[in-house]
Amino acid sequence: MSSANATPLLEIYPTIAARAQIESIPLPISGAISIRCDQKRSARNGGTLPVAEDNLAVGACSVQFDYQRLPSDVRQNLSDYGPQDLLISVHKTGDENTNDGSRSAPLTAGYQPVEPSKPTLSWITEEPVPSKEPVIVASLPLPKGNVDPDGVYQVRIVLNTGANSTVVYRPGRAAAASSADEDAFSATIRVTGEYALPIASHTRIFATIPVNAFGVRFPASPADLQSSGDSRVYQSAQIKAGVMLAAEPWNYFTARNDWPLKPRVLVGMNLVNLVNAAFTPSLLAGVAGTFPLVDSSSQIGTSVAMGLFWEVDLREDHAFDNGHILFTVGFNILSLGTPK
Repeated sequence: MSSANATPLLEIYPTIAARAQIESIPLPISGAISIRCDQKRSARNGGTLPVAEDNLAVGACSVQFDYQRLPSDVRQNLSDYGPQDLLISVHKTGDENTNDGSRSAPLTAGYQPVEPSKPTLSWITEEPVPSKEPVIVASLPLPKGNVDPDGVYQVRIVLNTGANSTVVYRPGRAAAASSADEDAFSATIRVTGEYALPIASHTRIFATIPVNAFGVRFPASPADLQSSGDSRVYQSAQIKAGVMLAAEPWNYFTARNDWPLKPRVLVGMNLVNLVNAAFTPSLLAGVAGTFPLVDSSSQIGTSVAMGLFWEVDLREDHAFDNGHILFTVGFNILSLGTPK
């Protein structure tokens, strides 16, 4: 048999890869991430960030990564970890019908740039240099639809280990990649509401309905004297209701008044005598200490209130020439037009 016609037993066709595949190790990310919507405030893992509606609506919020907050042993061996891929999701609290906003973002910014003339393996052959300043990874995705002016949003960031990830983990690291959720970043964004003052003011303003169950007035108002024998030095104030504008210290991070006795300044009017349904207008300006009955940052917030006011009884002749000191115990019902 001629050797020229022999059939080869095995044929090998070698293929040369265009580039090597970079394999990564999960990076501990949760302590190095922050959410920032302006130059003054940010939220780290487990934190809360109050945000003006306009900032959230125009996409001013971003995810930032601070390499200097990584553990020192990780920073010293950063080249062993390789590039990372983050999965960022935003969910509106209490709304299960809205699709979450989500996006993936590569975590390579902040490293020493790779020159185009160098091979792809430069990540391995060249030591990455972490940035000394936080770097912006991506803008924050939002659920579809308009921004809720009273909304609360949960931000969650994990390593993207899914099939659509741009990162491949080394063999034997699959378990570490699948447990990446254990190192998830989580933070809360609280929209301060359309009636909010600037967050730096640490103050909220709202309307409330005062119901004064008990009160003492000094001196007595002639309009409420029943007989010539009544005291003109003081008198018991009748049960009245009205409307007032209130201002109080406000922590926009916790949506609470953190002060003891929860003080507030009140300006407004008593309008109606609730005993006989008579119209009894008077102007009031003063301060009150409050204790919440319905402790809520929403408009249903209601408190017990002890107040001290300067009163002008509009039923009197020359009312603005004769003011009264009024001490009251009652309720501030509702918090209308309150920010979050």
